[in-house]
Amino acid sequence: MTQPQTAPSPAAPRVLTCHTPADYLAALPLLLGFTPQDCLVAVCFSGSRSGPALRINLPPDDSPERVSEFVDVFVSALDSLHDAPHGRGHSAAPPHAVAIAIVTDERFADERFADPPDASGAAGPPGAPRVPRVPRTPHAPHAPHAALARGVKDALIGAGLAVRELCCLAADGWVSYLDPHAPAGGHPLSEIETSPIALAATLRGDEVRDFAAVSAIPEADPQRAAAVVAALARLQRSAPSERPSIQRTAAAARMLRRPQALTPRDTAALIRTLAHPVQWFGVVLGILLPPERAAVLMSEPQTGAQLRRIAGDTAAGVAQHRGALLFLLASLSPEFTEHERLPAVRDRLRTAIAECPSADRAPLLALSAWLWWMCGIQSVAQVHVDAARDIDPNSVLALTVDRVIVVPSHVKRVPDVVGSGL
Repeated sequence: MTQPQTAPSPAAPRVLTCHTPADYLAALPLLLGFTPQDCLVAVCFSGSRSGPALRINLPPDDSPERVSEFVDVFVSALDSLHDAPHGRGHSAAPPHAVAIAIVTDERFADERFADPPDASGAAGPPGAPRVPRVPRTPHAPHAPHAALARGVKDALIGAGLAVRELCCLAADGWVSYLDPHAPAGGHPLSEIETSPIALAATLRGDEVRDFAAVSAIPEADPQRAAAVVAALARLQRSAPSERPSIQRTAAAARMLRRPQALTPRDTAALIRTLAHPVQWFGVVLGILLPPERAAVLMSEPQTGAQLRRIAGDTAAGVAQHRGALLFLLASLSPEFTEHERLPAVRDRLRTAIAECPSADRAPLLALSAWLWWMCGIQSVAQVHVDAARDIDPNSVLALTVDRVIVVPSHVKRVPDVVGSGL
């Protein structure tokens, strides 16, 4: 499979040849650039070459309703991959096969995944005869998320796609759901660590970031953090009750997009700007569009009035029109093509969050979650939106972004689907 983006050069991509499920699981961090956690990762194939990769957060449980909802989102996400703008680096040709990995913190050792006594092959009481193991059928309930794996496999087959691999990476082992003779407790993780893919990566010195490191907000420099607090206090004294401003909104978007680091005064201004819901949404527009174009849209009588009505000047205003705001955020993403500039904006905002007083971080974390989602990393987006909700459980911006990031950012949605919770 071809390793995207982290390859030595566009003209000479590194090819990772996977012969076993363990090789495929070892390749995932190299493909994604970080170690995945609690998600499903799908890699599309055309012939022997891999195409785009898709990752979706796992549902909270494997109830039939949750599995059905997840499978619907998964199929929609696959369908949208080959319809996505070419600026995302996706091929317009649909895949013919898909390889799936379900990565979970659950363990094979959990009691609910244990074999029943008459099928485990384990020794009974001292002196009792050993019971022969009953061969497992694919998706037998001896591995985490077996019901989810079954639903995904059936959906792929129903869509006319070959299932190249379907495996589970748990906290204490791994297994291929397609192997009817896989051990009930899973294969040891050491088989992944010693696979040729993993050993070659070690020899090359490839660095894969841990998920916790990717999603963590860094510690701020104490002097800069104190300077931001002082700048915020000065802003509060000079303008205790600011009204939303198109000029401040455009300035904040420009600060996030420019290559220069933010000064403490810049960070304080950004914090104050994002605290207003209508300005928060204006900054989103200023990230997607040139800030000047976003400012023109916000200042046009008809468009500006609609945006102000939808975004609202207050949390109550946002709550009143939350469905419309939700759809706007969801509908803006599929056609966006300039993803290569988002990581710099995301990292600049990350520094601002670190320097921001904890009580004021919720709007910044909500924006960060939206940016990570736009970059295709739902798991980090979820961490940041959860942090925003921990600070302000009633933050309508955080609640709205939480709903938006359930579905991958390239998936096109219609108003009734968004309104139903997807």
